[in-house]
Amino acid sequence: MRRRGSLLRAGRAAHIWASLVAAIALILFAPSPQTARAQSQQIAFGRIMYQQRCASCHEDPQDRTPPRSLLAQLSPEAIVTALLTGTMKIQGERLGAEQIHAIALFLTGKAVGTASEKESKPNNCTDKAPIQVAATQWNGWGRDLDNSRYQPSPGFAAQDLGKLKLKWAFGYPGIMTYGQPTIMGGCSRSMPGPGALTGALTPAARCVPRSA
Repeated sequence: MRRRGSLLRAGRAAHIWASLVAAIALILFAPSPQTARAQSQQIAFGRIMYQQRCASCHEDPQDRTPPRSLLAQLSPEAIVTALLTGTMKIQGERLGAEQIHAIALFLTGKAVGTASEKESKPNNCTDKAPIQVAATQWNGWGRDLDNSRYQPSPGFAAQDLGKLKLKWAFGYPGIMTYGQPTIMGGCSRSMPGPGALTGALTPAARCVPRSA
């Protein structure tokens, strides 16, 4: 009985300690009422701006217009980039910086600049492989002077189209790519977007060269 009583007291003490730690964490890391209130107001403002300037197209998307559910999966930086310098630049010219940031916050639920570096998982190559001069090349747009846009090496037949499957994917956090990638010497390079460094990838090893 004495041992059982000791175990019960120890269990209660552990429970009290865990509750205390959780309470302290909520106090330390919870946003202040002023911050939460300001963000709620900005989200409400973004909702109004979206309804006035964006909803007519994105709530009933036609052709290649992305629906709101797809926009919600983007980063706030991608929304801002699209409105400032991307495909929605014309629409963004009628909006101020505060309105654009509010729309991005409303759509994604995240403020610009809040993305954690931990979300990025760079897959750096473990070794520095030499440039493969004889590897398959792709110069960017049409591949050749005839602008054939066809890669004959290794190439594939029309009946093979149904067999194509995604093998791997490579993403740029928070931004979008401009133009088609260039593959030279076994390394793929592309331009992620304004203000971003050129992205590099070794397709065969599915990793990022350390010298990129």
